Amino acid sequence: MSKGVNFLLRKNKIDVIMGYGKLLRGKKVEVEAEGKKTVYDADSIILATGGRARQLPNLPMDAKNIIGYREAMTLPKQPKRMVVVGAGAIGVEFAYFYNSIGTEVIIVEFMPEGLLPREDKDISKELGKIFKKKGIKVLANTSVEKVEAKGKTNKVTVKSRKDGKEEIIDCDVVLSAAGVTPNTDNLGLEALGIKTDRGLVQVDDFYQTNVTGIYAIGDIVSWSCSSACRECRRYYLR
Repeated sequence: MSKGVNFLLRKNKIDVIMGYGKLLRGKKVEVEAEGKKTVYDADSIILATGGRARQLPNLPMDAKNIIGYREAMTLPKQPKRMVVVGAGAIGVEFAYFYNSIGTEVIIVEFMPEGLLPREDKDISKELGKIFKKKGIKVLANTSVEKVEAKGKTNKVTVKSRKDGKEEIIDCDVVLSAAGVTPNTDNLGLEALGIKTDRGLVQVDDFYQTNVTGIYAIGDIVSWSCSSACRECRRYYLR
């Protein structure tokens, strides 16, 4: 897929500059590559740096025992048992997929609502019925206290927030699916006074930031359609 996109860029005569970009005043972008810095200017600039898996303090991802969604797409071997931490969109998608190919899946969700806690209760309820039929175990209102690698397996200590009871779950791999963090660090947003909210760039109906000529799209914006759309704002600012 990546090679196909590169081909389309070359075919349409779009220049690709590899390096680390940073905004400068006056609609300029400084790109650092191989120790050399080059400054480019443009009439318009679009920020599209995407997002990364949000890392929980007690679940440091090592791409082996505790993985993120990117590693979950390219595991070299199918795990026999997987613990998914987080029952949001990413968590339930991977739980469904791995269960479908024969992996035993256990979902641990901190919120008491269970599956998709940010969505409508009816959706959570119906999805819960489907997951139960498929044999996916869901531990709602439960926290992950720690993960210890023991030999070829991981021991996941979980704790019920209702009665404080702890349980240890053995699994091959832990998928941390606690959401996505926008890649807005070290872009120079503060220097230009570009407004953000919890790390997300604020844009108007045309995806323009508060700085004329600078736009933002994708996972780094605070909502994806009209700035007045309450549903999008509720989703992205949750």
